[in-house]
Amino acid sequence: MSENDRRTDDAESRHGEVTRLLGELRLGHEDSLERLMPLVYRDLRKLAGSFMRREGASHTLPTTALVHEAYLRLADQRNGIELRFFAGLTEDETAAVLDISPRTVKRDWQVARAWLDREIGAPL
Repeated sequence: MSENDRRTDDAESRHGEVTRLLGELRLGHEDSLERLMPLVYRDLRKLAGSFMRREGASHTLPTTALVHEAYLRLADQRNGIELRFFAGLTEDETAAVLDISPRTVKRDWQVARAWLDREIGAPL
């Protein structure tokens, strides 16, 4: 087997594992996130590195920091959606709990509703 074939097999195997873990997360298996992150971290770093190279030398944020910032942003979005949907908090209450602006909460909520609308195929 060639090196290229091995890399392709590894990528396909990793892709299958990522898909399985994402499915587990959707079912509420929170521990799946701990197994998921190491699988996608290298790819996230590659994407972030590519992005940073296109942005030019004026950016001082290291690639790793960009990946971590994206992860934290996703976590905040998830928390905001949970607080709005499950706890019934208003935009202002959610913003206060997460220490973010109400505008950010509103934008995240709109993105989540648009995604859900697309997934279920009916307007909310």
